[in-house]
Amino acid sequence: MRRLVFKLCVLAAIAALFLSILVWRFETGAADFFYTNFTKPKAASLIVGTSRTAQGLKPQVLQEVLHRKGISVAPIHNFAFTALHSSFGPAYLDLIQRKVDTTATTDAIFIVAVDPWAISALSEEETTPDTFRERGSFVSKLRTIDARPNLEYIFRHYNQPYYWALYDSFKKKFHLHPDGWLEVNVMSNAATVEAKTKVKVQEYAALEKHSSLSPIRLKSLKATLGFLRRHGRVYLVRIPTSAPMAALEQQYQPGFDMLMQQLSRTCQVPYFNYIHQAGQYRTTDGNHLHKSASQQLSEILAADIAALEQQRKPATF
Repeated sequence: MRRLVFKLCVLAAIAALFLSILVWRFETGAADFFYTNFTKPKAASLIVGTSRTAQGLKPQVLQEVLHRKGISVAPIHNFAFTALHSSFGPAYLDLIQRKVDTTATTDAIFIVAVDPWAISALSEEETTPDTFRERGSFVSKLRTIDARPNLEYIFRHYNQPYYWALYDSFKKKFHLHPDGWLEVNVMSNAATVEAKTKVKVQEYAALEKHSSLSPIRLKSLKATLGFLRRHGRVYLVRIPTSAPMAALEQQYQPGFDMLMQQLSRTCQVPYFNYIHQAGQYRTTDGNHLHKSASQQLSEILAADIAALEQQRKPATF
C-alpha cells in the first residue's frame, strides 16, 4: 500500500512539474500565437483585425508616439488573430465586446484593420454564421478571456501536441508580446521574400475563385464600429502589403476602398488607407509586414491619428 501511495505521489509530482513548465512556456509567449491575449484583464483600447494586424501594428510604438504628440490614450492591446479566426463576424464581435473594458476612461482608442478577405466568405459553404470558418475555433467557443493561467485555452483550444510547446523552435521564430503584438523572425533576404510572395499570391489567387463579399461579415464590421464608437475613438485602417498582393486584392474587390470610405462616413470614423503605399513597406511574404516595417507603419499611423486629433481640439485663447 505504501509503495502504491509513493508511486502515485511521484506521478502526481511529475504531472505537476510538467504542467508548471507547460504553463510557464505559454505565459512567456514562447509556445503559441494567441494564448496571452486571454490572460490579460479587459482592455480599454484595442487593435482588431487579422494576422496582418497582429504582426503589423505595435501597441507600444503607437502609445509612445501619441504620448509624445500630446494625445492621451489608455493602454492599447493588439487583439488580432488570423483570417481563419478573426475575420469580422458575430463570433469575433462577441469576443471583442467581452474584451473591451466598458468602464474605462474616455481616452480609449480602437483601431479596426480591414482587408477584402476579412469581410469575405472564402468558400461557397460560408453562408451563415453557423457555417463560418471560425465556428469551431476559440473565437467562437472560448468562455474565459482574462484568466491567468488560462487552462481552458491550453487544454481545449491549443491544437498542437503539448511537447511542441516545450521546443525552442517556435520561440526562435515567433514571440507573442504581452501587449498582443506578434513578432516574427524569419529569413527575409530579397530572394526568400520574392519566393514566399509568389507562393502567397498564388494561394490567395486560388482562394479568390471561391470567395465573395459576405453581407453578414460586412454587417458585423459595421456593428463592431458602432459598438467601439460608444466606448472611445475609432479608426478604420487598411494595412499595406506587397504590390502583387495589392494588385490581386484590387482585382478581387475593385470597389473595396470605396465601400470602406462609405462605411467610414456612415459610422463617422476616419479611414486611413495605406494600401496605395503597397511595395513601400518591407514584408516577410508579400502579405505580412516585416517587424521593421511594423515599427515604421505604427509610427506613421500614430502621427496621422495625432494630426487628426489635434485638428479636432477646440482652439484655446
